[in-house]
Amino acid sequence: MKVYGWKEQLKIGEEGEARFQHMWYSNFQEKLIKAPVRDYDFLTADGKPLELKSDNYDPDKTPNFFFERFSVLAQKKPGGPWQSWEKGAEIFVYQFLRTDEAYIFKDLPQLIERIDFLVHEHSLRPRRVANKTYFASGYAIPRVMFKDLYTYIKLEQL
Repeated sequence: MKVYGWKEQLKIGEEGEARFQHMWYSNFQEKLIKAPVRDYDFLTADGKPLELKSDNYDPDKTPNFFFERFSVLAQKKPGGPWQSWEKGAEIFVYQFLRTDEAYIFKDLPQLIERIDFLVHEHSLRPRRVANKTYFASGYAIPRVMFKDLYTYIKLEQL
């Protein structure tokens, strides 16, 4: 498995942001505004803070989302939806770059509650993810477990 450093992750994130802005507009005919702060990525047309997670793996190879629980495991620094909520995001979007698909979670507390419930209910073990100088951790959970919580969009190829 490839280990990504901060610069590689930033590049993936920047590519994801550019593609997602186009995807959002093509589906909703609204522009996203680049956030004026670093706490989240965008503001929607009605001013809601939106955090975008861009993954570069093929979603056809796994039925799961991977939700990062701790961005720096040793420090128990929140990651994923927990970090997004802590920093003021209201909407969390999970995007697959390879297929230009996105899952929009418009109720971030409900998403966090569902993840926590599934982790507890199914005794899920966290998976460690190696970065160049630290480990993150999170949970692989089937996308179907969240079907009632997200709106699915896809970038239509012109």
